[in-house]
Amino acid sequence: MQILTKKVLRDYANTQHPDVAEALLEWFEMTEAAEWQTAAEVPARYVGNNRYVFNIMGNRFRLIVRIFFPAYQVYVRFLGTHAEYDRIPDVKVV
Repeated sequence: MQILTKKVLRDYANTQHPDVAEALLEWFEMTEAAEWQTAAEVPARYVGNNRYVFNIMGNRFRLIVRIFFPAYQVYVRFLGTHAEYDRIPDVKVV
């Protein structure tokens, strides 16, 4: 998969939460090596509107991505703590 918003991950790890850097790198490497063709293949929770929620560092952080399967593209839509995620009114429009 091609991750088109890598800078979001780097900036978050470098400026806001350096403790999540290693876990984000693991997610990045796993996702970049993947060739997901359907929602059933994605190891994350589908929340609608092509968006998937990954738990990072156990459940301390949440990562919402939008996946376009035909193009093998992943867009990071949100990265934050679990508490920040809980304040999102509708994750389908993030």
